[in-house]
Amino acid sequence: MREHLKLFSLIFSYPDEDKLGKAIALAEGIGLTEIAQTLKQVDIEALQVEYTSLFISSHPSVPCPPYQSYFEEGSVYGKASLRAAELYSKYGLNYVYESEPPDHISVELEFLSMNPELLSDFRDWFLEFAKCVEEKSEIYATFARAFRKFLEKPSKVQS
Repeated sequence: MREHLKLFSLIFSYPDEDKLGKAIALAEGIGLTEIAQTLKQVDIEALQVEYTSLFISSHPSVPCPPYQSYFEEGSVYGKASLRAAELYSKYGLNYVYESEPPDHISVELEFLSMNPELLSDFRDWFLEFAKCVEEKSEIYATFARAFRKFLEKPSKVQS
């Protein structure tokens, strides 16, 4: 389970060559061959363009903002962002804002890869996010579908 969470954290963060290589290796290691194949076949620039238009900047609005506060409150930097930072702190992590607020999906997934027993607290908004991405993306739909299937499986915490 931890590897799955780490993989989806990499996939839903801004793509670069390093993250792409790590994601391919992780996907192959846990048997998610469809994801590995898609990542191998897609051009990094096409992945970056799709990521940007899907999650960062698009006209007239961003189709699937990757923030818990957006899905729960309709805006970014809301209460969910504060709750996420407080949760990280409770578990001994001092989250320093660099490029993403604490409720960005990749940040939350990275945290959950270290604390998978908390996944159920995030599952509902993750499922909404995955559905949005499946409906509004071409390349990322493959990843969102795999993410949704992972979330819908009966969970049992594994190392």
